[in-house]
Amino acid sequence: MTATLSNDDLDGDGLPDGFENGYRDGFGNWHAPDSSLIDTDGDGLSDRYEAGELGTEVDSGYEDIIYTQDVIIEFKNNQRAYVFDPDMLCTADMIGTTKEIALGMLVHSLEKTGTSAVNIKPHPSRYFIDIEGCISEIIVPDDPQKAKRWHNAIVNFGLGKVLINIDKKYFHLHLKAGDCVRVDGRVDLWDIE
Repeated sequence: MTATLSNDDLDGDGLPDGFENGYRDGFGNWHAPDSSLIDTDGDGLSDRYEAGELGTEVDSGYEDIIYTQDVIIEFKNNQRAYVFDPDMLCTADMIGTTKEIALGMLVHSLEKTGTSAVNIKPHPSRYFIDIEGCISEIIVPDDPQKAKRWHNAIVNFGLGKVLINIDKKYFHLHLKAGDCVRVDGRVDLWDIE
Protein backbone atom coordinates (compact mmCIF):
# COMPACT_ATOMS: atom_id res chain seq x y z
CA MET A 1 0.00 0.00 0.00
CA THR A 2 1.20 3.53 -0.66
CA ALA A 3 1.15 6.15 2.10
CA THR A 4 2.82 9.47 2.83
CA LEU A 5 4.86 9.79 6.01
CA SER A 6 3.86 13.06 7.67
CA ASN A 7 5.56 15.60 9.89
CA ASP A 8 2.59 17.76 10.97
CA ASP A 9 3.19 20.31 13.72
CA LEU A 10 -0.28 21.26 14.95
CA ASP A 11 0.89 23.54 17.80
CA GLY A 12 3.55 25.28 15.66
CA ASP A 13 6.42 24.79 18.12
CA GLY A 14 8.72 23.25 15.49
CA LEU A 15 8.53 19.73 16.97
CA PRO A 16 6.70 17.34 14.58
CA ASP A 17 3.58 15.79 16.11
CA GLY A 18 5.05 12.28 15.80
CA PHE A 19 7.68 13.32 18.35
CA GLU A 20 5.11 15.07 20.55
CA ASN A 21 3.49 11.69 21.22
CA GLY A 22 6.67 10.69 22.99
CA TYR A 23 10.39 10.54 22.40
CA ARG A 24 13.57 9.49 24.17
CA ASP A 25 16.19 12.20 24.73
CA GLY A 26 19.96 11.92 24.41
CA PHE A 27 20.19 10.64 27.99
CA GLY A 28 17.59 7.91 27.46
CA ASN A 29 14.82 9.80 29.31
CA TRP A 30 11.26 9.53 27.97
CA HIS A 31 9.30 12.76 27.26
CA ALA A 32 5.68 13.14 26.12
CA PRO A 33 4.94 16.80 25.29
CA ASP A 34 1.42 18.04 24.61
CA SER A 35 0.90 18.51 20.85
CA SER A 36 -1.50 21.41 21.51
CA LEU A 37 1.01 23.43 23.60
CA ILE A 38 4.19 25.14 22.41
CA ASP A 39 5.73 24.91 25.91
CA THR A 40 4.31 21.84 27.68
CA ASP A 41 6.17 22.29 30.96
CA GLY A 42 5.66 26.09 31.09
CA ASP A 43 9.34 26.94 31.62
CA GLY A 44 9.52 29.49 28.78
CA LEU A 45 11.39 27.13 26.41
CA SER A 46 9.51 25.64 23.44
CA ASP A 47 9.13 21.87 23.24
CA ARG A 48 11.18 21.94 20.02
CA TYR A 49 14.03 23.80 21.70
CA GLU A 50 14.05 21.35 24.59
CA ALA A 51 14.01 18.34 22.24
CA GLY A 52 17.34 19.24 20.59
CA GLU A 53 18.42 17.49 17.37
CA LEU A 54 15.80 15.15 15.92
CA GLY A 55 16.60 11.78 14.40
CA THR A 56 15.42 8.20 14.23
CA GLU A 57 18.58 6.26 13.42
CA VAL A 58 18.57 3.15 15.59
CA ASP A 59 22.34 2.60 15.58
CA SER A 60 23.48 6.18 16.17
CA GLY A 61 23.56 6.00 19.98
CA TYR A 62 22.15 8.55 22.44
CA GLU A 63 24.40 11.45 21.39
CA ASP A 64 21.86 14.30 21.53
CA ILE A 65 19.57 12.53 19.06
CA ILE A 66 15.85 12.09 19.71
CA TYR A 67 14.06 8.85 18.86
CA THR A 68 10.36 8.24 18.20
CA GLN A 69 8.34 5.17 17.36
CA ASP A 70 5.23 7.13 16.31
CA VAL A 71 4.69 7.57 12.58
CA ILE A 72 1.82 9.46 11.00
CA ILE A 73 0.77 7.98 7.68
CA GLU A 74 -1.55 9.56 5.13
CA PHE A 75 -3.56 7.25 2.90
CA LYS A 76 -4.47 8.02 -0.72
CA ASN A 77 -7.84 9.41 0.42
CA ASN A 78 -6.03 11.96 2.68
CA GLN A 79 -7.03 10.18 5.92
CA ARG A 80 -4.25 10.19 8.50
CA ALA A 81 -3.47 7.66 11.18
CA TYR A 82 -0.79 7.07 13.78
CA VAL A 83 0.96 3.73 13.50
CA PHE A 84 3.55 2.23 15.81
CA ASP A 85 7.03 1.73 14.34
CA PRO A 86 8.54 -0.93 16.68
CA ASP A 87 11.70 -1.38 14.59
CA MET A 88 12.17 2.35 13.87
CA LEU A 89 11.99 1.77 10.10
CA CYS A 90 10.93 5.36 9.38
CA THR A 91 13.96 7.64 9.25
CA ALA A 92 13.90 11.43 9.35
CA ASP A 93 14.73 11.70 5.62
CA MET A 94 11.51 9.78 4.77
CA ILE A 95 9.20 12.38 6.35
CA GLY A 96 7.03 14.03 3.70
CA THR A 97 7.72 11.30 1.13
CA THR A 98 5.38 8.74 -0.34
CA LYS A 99 6.45 5.13 0.21
CA GLU A 100 5.16 1.61 -0.20
CA ILE A 101 4.43 0.33 3.30
CA ALA A 102 3.27 -2.88 4.95
CA LEU A 103 1.03 -2.76 8.01
CA GLY A 104 0.26 -5.40 10.62
CA MET A 105 -2.55 -5.34 13.16
CA LEU A 106 -2.82 -6.88 16.61
CA VAL A 107 -6.56 -7.50 16.82
CA HIS A 108 -8.57 -6.03 19.68
CA SER A 109 -12.01 -6.94 18.30
CA LEU A 110 -13.13 -8.85 15.22
CA GLU A 111 -16.53 -9.68 13.78
CA LYS A 112 -17.99 -10.92 10.52
CA THR A 113 -20.18 -8.48 8.63
CA GLY A 114 -22.88 -9.13 6.08
CA THR A 115 -21.67 -6.46 3.70
CA SER A 116 -18.64 -6.05 1.48
CA ALA A 117 -18.09 -2.46 2.63
CA VAL A 118 -14.49 -1.27 2.78
CA ASN A 119 -13.60 1.49 5.18
CA ILE A 120 -10.88 2.71 7.49
CA LYS A 121 -11.40 4.87 10.56
CA PRO A 122 -8.40 5.90 12.66
CA HIS A 123 -9.09 6.21 16.39
CA PRO A 124 -8.29 9.47 18.17
CA SER A 125 -6.12 7.36 20.48
CA ARG A 126 -2.97 6.61 18.60
CA TYR A 127 -2.12 3.35 16.84
CA PHE A 128 -5.70 2.00 16.84
CA ILE A 129 -7.68 1.79 13.61
CA ASP A 130 -11.14 0.38 12.76
CA ILE A 131 -11.16 -1.42 9.43
CA GLU A 132 -13.99 -2.88 7.38
CA GLY A 133 -12.86 -5.09 4.54
CA CYS A 134 -12.75 -8.52 3.00
CA ILE A 135 -10.33 -11.30 3.75
CA SER A 136 -8.21 -12.16 0.73
CA GLU A 137 -6.19 -14.91 2.40
CA ILE A 138 -6.01 -16.89 5.65
CA ILE A 139 -2.49 -17.92 6.71
CA VAL A 140 -2.21 -20.83 9.13
CA PRO A 141 1.21 -21.40 10.77
CA ASP A 142 3.03 -24.60 9.75
CA ASP A 143 3.77 -25.41 13.39
CA PRO A 144 0.68 -27.29 14.75
CA GLN A 145 1.15 -25.81 18.25
CA LYS A 146 1.12 -22.25 16.88
CA ALA A 147 -1.81 -23.07 14.58
CA LYS A 148 -3.87 -23.97 17.67
CA ARG A 149 -3.26 -20.47 19.12
CA TRP A 150 -3.44 -18.06 16.18
CA HIS A 151 -3.82 -17.53 12.44
CA ASN A 152 -3.13 -14.53 10.23
CA ALA A 153 -5.35 -13.02 7.58
CA ILE A 154 -4.82 -10.43 4.88
CA VAL A 155 -7.70 -7.94 4.88
CA ASN A 156 -8.31 -5.62 1.92
CA PHE A 157 -9.84 -2.36 3.18
CA GLY A 158 -10.00 -0.50 -0.13
CA LEU A 159 -6.95 1.73 0.33
CA GLY A 160 -4.64 -1.22 0.83
CA LYS A 161 -4.23 -4.41 2.80
CA VAL A 162 -3.29 -5.17 6.37
CA LEU A 163 -2.06 -8.40 7.89
CA ILE A 164 -4.11 -9.14 11.00
CA ASN A 165 -3.31 -11.55 13.80
CA ILE A 166 -6.33 -13.69 14.74
CA ASP A 167 -6.25 -15.06 18.27
CA LYS A 168 -7.90 -18.44 18.91
CA LYS A 169 -10.78 -16.72 20.71
CA TYR A 170 -12.04 -15.75 17.22
CA PHE A 171 -11.76 -19.27 15.72
CA HIS A 172 -15.50 -19.78 16.33
CA LEU A 173 -16.12 -17.32 13.44
CA HIS A 174 -14.70 -19.90 10.98
CA LEU A 175 -13.18 -17.14 8.86
CA LYS A 176 -12.16 -17.88 5.29
CA ALA A 177 -11.07 -16.00 2.17
CA GLY A 178 -13.95 -13.90 0.87
CA ASP A 179 -15.48 -13.23 4.30
CA CYS A 180 -16.08 -9.59 5.15
CA VAL A 181 -15.04 -8.38 8.58
CA ARG A 182 -14.92 -5.40 10.89
CA VAL A 183 -11.69 -5.39 12.86
CA ASP A 184 -10.04 -2.96 15.21
CA GLY A 185 -6.67 -3.04 16.88
CA ARG A 186 -3.18 -1.64 17.16
CA VAL A 187 -1.51 -1.04 13.83
CA ASP A 188 2.26 -1.45 13.40
CA LEU A 189 4.49 -0.39 10.55
CA TRP A 190 6.10 -3.64 9.36
CA ASP A 191 7.98 -2.54 6.26
CA ILE A 192 8.84 0.49 4.12
CA GLU A 193 10.07 0.24 0.54
